Amino acid sequence: MKFLIIMTIIGWALSKTIINCPSGCECDKVMNWRRVRCVSQNFLNIGDDIPLNVEILDISYNQISELFQDEFTNLGLKSIRSLNISHNKVGHMHLNAFKGLNKIRTIDLSFNVIEYILQEWFVDLPNLKELYMNNNNFFKLDAKGPLIDSKNLEILDISNCKLTQLTVDSFSKLPRLETLKLDGNFLIEISPAIIKPLRNLEMLSVGDNPFNCGKVMNELKRFTKGNIKYVDPCSKPKLQAVEKSQKMITLEEKPILEHNLWMYDDDEEENVQVEDNIPFCNCTKLNCESKGLLLDIIQLSPVLSLVIAVITGFMLGLIIACSVQITPSKANIQRRPKRYSIIRRTYMENNDPFPLVLNCENVFESTPIAHRRIEMYPLR
Repeated sequence: MKFLIIMTIIGWALSKTIINCPSGCECDKVMNWRRVRCVSQNFLNIGDDIPLNVEILDISYNQISELFQDEFTNLGLKSIRSLNISHNKVGHMHLNAFKGLNKIRTIDLSFNVIEYILQEWFVDLPNLKELYMNNNNFFKLDAKGPLIDSKNLEILDISNCKLTQLTVDSFSKLPRLETLKLDGNFLIEISPAIIKPLRNLEMLSVGDNPFNCGKVMNELKRFTKGNIKYVDPCSKPKLQAVEKSQKMITLEEKPILEHNLWMYDDDEEENVQVEDNIPFCNCTKLNCESKGLLLDIIQLSPVLSLVIAVITGFMLGLIIACSVQITPSKANIQRRPKRYSIIRRTYMENNDPFPLVLNCENVFESTPIAHRRIEMYPLR
């Protein structure tokens, strides 16, 4: 009986620790935090099969378009510490969508289609430290009053959100904010009064905005000088101009190499001026002398020298080929052996004045001997 009770307790404990990972998701641990990744699964909503004890929930790159009232608490997901809903189609969130997530520290809502902000969204999240809402569409956002209400928020990213204006109350309810990113918006100016309530601000990033560089932006520069890390966007074009001029000077001082002159058009060659300090001639302007026509051609254009070499080789090959065809080869000359008559026999008995063979050189072209003898001496 005791054994059965012990096994039951062990089974219950294991059921509480084992994570049943949803289909298409990955479940693991990161820094001893239980993580569930359901990325690119075409989810239309948050599934009801997410493990209840999950601490890091990544449901990015899906098709979620709306967050309903008490959605996470109704699913029992009260242990979430980090929530990533980026790269979805979220356009509407209920006032109490995140209610009950008392342990949450990070929320990523970037790359969605949110067009408004309600400060009540995050007011009941006491441990929220980081909020990323960049790359949304706040073009029609009414900037009157505080944008976000979060007492412990430290990092806020609302860059590339098409913001057009900010007021002195926009960040008034973010007393512990340390990093504020406003890059890539449509802001014309930022008054020092806007960031004055941010007493713990350490970094302010406002690049890529169409600022009207004047008195207000100069005041912001003076206000941030000292304790706040800030890059003045109005001084950046000047730095670029200086860098551009320095680059132009460097390019002007760089010598033009002669072997690149063939790249110019014929109409432009007259206006090309080659500098004196050419690497191919280690001498001064006065005592620099030509080292030969061939070397000058090679220095002027390697391509031209290559073409000349190819044409010369072709012509030499053509001349040699013609001479071989005209002059017969000695190996093909066969001297016919000389055949001399070595036999001069006559028939002394018959007083025959005709020799048997007159010329052995033409013996193969003459009449056969036997046949000729018959003709000359017929049988009687």
